[in-house]
Amino acid sequence: MLAMFSMLVLVVSGVESNQETEEDASFLIQGARSIKVHVDQNLSAPQMCKAGILNKKGTHCCAASCDVCGGEGCGGRLGGAEQCCVGQFADNICANDDSVACKLPTPPPMWCKHGILNKKSTHCCPESCGTCGGEGCGSQPGGAGQCCVGHIGNNTCADDDSVACKLPEQPHWFCKHGILNKKSTHCCPDSCGTCGGEGCGSRLGGAGQCCVGHIGSKTCADDDSVACKLPTPPPMWCKHGIVNKKRSHCCPESCGECGGEGCGSRPGGAGQCCVGHIGNNTCADDGSVACKLPEEPQKVWCKNGILNPKNDTCCSASCGTCGGEGCGGRDGGASTCCVSHITDECGDEDSVVCKLPPLEAAKRIKAHAADHLQNLGGVQNLSAPQMCKAGILNKKGTHCCAASCDVCGGEGCGGRDGGAGQCCVGQFADNICANDDSVACKLPTPP
Repeated sequence: MLAMFSMLVLVVSGVESNQETEEDASFLIQGARSIKVHVDQNLSAPQMCKAGILNKKGTHCCAASCDVCGGEGCGGRLGGAEQCCVGQFADNICANDDSVACKLPTPPPMWCKHGILNKKSTHCCPESCGTCGGEGCGSQPGGAGQCCVGHIGNNTCADDDSVACKLPEQPHWFCKHGILNKKSTHCCPDSCGTCGGEGCGSRLGGAGQCCVGHIGSKTCADDDSVACKLPTPPPMWCKHGIVNKKRSHCCPESCGECGGEGCGSRPGGAGQCCVGHIGNNTCADDGSVACKLPEEPQKVWCKNGILNPKNDTCCSASCGTCGGEGCGGRDGGASTCCVSHITDECGDEDSVVCKLPPLEAAKRIKAHAADHLQNLGGVQNLSAPQMCKAGILNKKGTHCCAASCDVCGGEGCGGRDGGAGQCCVGQFADNICANDDSVACKLPTPP
């Protein structure tokens, strides 16, 4: 099954390379999402479920009275479990396009027949736009309303002729009998209602099946597996090696693991297995090892909106200011201007009224913390972004963990690569960084 998955990713990447003028230089981060749009055969014809409402996966049709199809609390909705809970009619195939409380037939539609897909294949713009989403989309023929993903928003395509719309969410190749988390990296059982997120431990199945942090790196064995992590699509770079956790460097396969604790004692030694020793030796081609992968083009998040002071949330541009006192009284109201009301993760750079992806937010917080220190003390060697060069900052920008931790501090820090000693802020709370290469330490405080 894994071999089939790899083959599908390579097929999809070939298709996308013909459509995109800009392609990620390092590897296919969105491989799994591409598969779901271009390959998966378990898609429902758009004309089905005319008299009802589809579940999130687009596989089952509930009665319209349910308002939401499946998920937590489905049995308490108008229509009851028999018409609102997918598990009650999981294999009952819809007889015709007016059927409800049934499973949709499997023939795939050809969405966006008369339009152009955006890079993530989530939205369809008219062909007149030239490109769907991206920089300058508002100036294309049709304007922002038809050419910018953020303006099209959640306007779902009604059928395969629709344009200026969002494609229905479709089932993935993996996680056939479960539900994916927002990042499409993990699969929880359907009984969880939602995979990961706040309160996951209190859902049916508990933390072990519904919380991404507890599922961890347990890889899905096949497309029927649940409570597992989806296989990672193979990168275009590092064909004959192993990528490190931050996906920045490539080590030979003989290392067993790229970077991290004890890398110098592996076959190949520090020069081939330790990221710090490989340094900035850039990979010449996709067959190179013991090298740094070419950097991806820098994304400009919240291009069509306005960031809050912490640089982790994007509000509508009409708000004037994102978050803060009186946010609910601004143009757009609390739902688009108040940080506490915004919970959805940004899908791409054009998205507004959303949270920036965690890693992107962390980068901005790091830069914000450095600027703040510089303004306070004017001491370049303490506050400039070059501090913690070999590690990763915590959310507050006060402490530096080892790069192998991936995230600095927070819940579950002791279980990360590097252990509590390098990943948990409390373990080195007062250990001042000696220089810009130090890790597991506290950044100096300006006078």
